[in-house]
Amino acid sequence: SAVRKGYKITFESFDLDNPGNTLEKSLLMEGEITKPTNCLDFSLSHDQQAGLLQGALDKIVNEKSSLINNDSECCPKCSSKFTKKGNHVSIFSDIFTDHEVSMRRLRCSKCDYEPPSTVIAFLGTTMSGQLAEMQSVIGAKHTFREGEELFDIFSAKSRKINNHNRIKIVTEGVGETLQAVSQAEKE
Repeated sequence: SAVRKGYKITFESFDLDNPGNTLEKSLLMEGEITKPTNCLDFSLSHDQQAGLLQGALDKIVNEKSSLINNDSECCPKCSSKFTKKGNHVSIFSDIFTDHEVSMRRLRCSKCDYEPPSTVIAFLGTTMSGQLAEMQSVIGAKHTFREGEELFDIFSAKSRKINNHNRIKIVTEGVGETLQAVSQAEKE
């Protein structure tokens, strides 16, 4: 009888100076490998692909966000020691996925200065540059409601970040910036 096969897709972080030293390993997806019968079961479903991307990017974004405010011990304003004030959780939106991001919250015990501890305070926005770029391109070539529908199709779900009004704001913002650059070049 034939061997039954399965697959596992894992996320692994490791020490770059010692690649054999795994820091974290977690299962993203597993399943059975079966003989395909049609074009719908030859690969993973749209929902499975979206879930795999979500799981992988959750891990990467959270690994990166854990480094924010991780090495700060003293206030840049008055050189006093920071005190830990827990974590802030905020949302970061990428092209096809949304992520809950936890950042360490610190406060200076002397002058009350706090380094950025939310996505918007740290980046100035809650979305990736690639998402803003895609929204502006799609918003320029389609109606804003069509853009919203296209993003919903490719994301395999409806996402607040891709509502027609957000696409409109991003598209118009890019247009205003391009107009200002063009005007500056003329002058």
